[in-house]
Amino acid sequence: MRMQPFARLLQMMLLVIPSLLLAGESGGRPDAASPMADESAIAEFSFHGPYRAYMMTAEDAAGTYYSVGAKLTFSLESDGTLVPELGDAEPTITGATDESTDFECLEHGGGYNQRTAWFPYTAMFVRGGTLERVRSAEGGVRKLRAMSKEEDGSVKYMGDSARAIEYSFVPCVGKHRVDPGLRLDSYMDGSDRLLLRLDTGKQMNLRLPQPFVPFVLARYQNGAMIPVPVRIVLASIDLVDRRVVLQLQSTVAMSPPVRKLELRAVMKDTEPAADETAARYRERTRAVLDDLARCARPVDQAIEPCADPTRKPDTRIFLPGGRKPKAD
Repeated sequence: MRMQPFARLLQMMLLVIPSLLLAGESGGRPDAASPMADESAIAEFSFHGPYRAYMMTAEDAAGTYYSVGAKLTFSLESDGTLVPELGDAEPTITGATDESTDFECLEHGGGYNQRTAWFPYTAMFVRGGTLERVRSAEGGVRKLRAMSKEEDGSVKYMGDSARAIEYSFVPCVGKHRVDPGLRLDSYMDGSDRLLLRLDTGKQMNLRLPQPFVPFVLARYQNGAMIPVPVRIVLASIDLVDRRVVLQLQSTVAMSPPVRKLELRAVMKDTEPAADETAARYRERTRAVLDDLARCARPVDQAIEPCADPTRKPDTRIFLPGGRKPKAD
């Protein structure tokens, strides 16, 4: 976001909190959260699943908030099937990443993209082909906006329907700089279908393994446990090396105080916890999906509307039949 000097200044104030850089293991069911005495403490951060992830703090017009960033890497089969890549996933920036390289395309992609605390839509970059269409699960065609290059090498949309503040990206597919790319008017959904044309002329349809619903479980110091959506903010598609990387993001206000943020997902290969029946797992999964589907999207400024400790999530997420959880 660079149309206003003030916004650029705030972005440079971001603090990347390092330490969680390796893919986590699938966790069990959420337990009740207990209040903490220190309301000024930075929230703990953990993740469960095949993520490379990190957390930042930021301050802008929305207020002071946490920005959870993550990447998921998939290998791309010749028929368009996507398979989670666990052993050779694209890394993220860390607290030691040199900001002077943020506009370069390196092994971790574009550092600037990952250091931006909030995006209001999804950017898409392709190497070895072009993105022709994005369709929703219901069949509707999503509007694609062609971005243009700026002097510093970043790209943003500059057309007639540009927003008052347009966010910019570095057009990287891993270490490869590509054409300016495209952006949606909102976020790519996990169920969207992408139609691509390879440089060879062949067409390919891509769809993430279903279901694909990442989320953050925000555990507040007052004991509330609130599921918060995680958005796809960047998709880099490498049709040469057969690789797709998604950059994900979620934003949660720092006040009221948060004890812990847990990055989770409902994905194709997630399984019941060790002490959980198949029926209970299905109930909990359905409750998470239904709850997150009711969450509005942030449009004009950061902080997810559902990141609110006063809202009442579907209680079936926490206990069978929706019984009220007890604080520990």
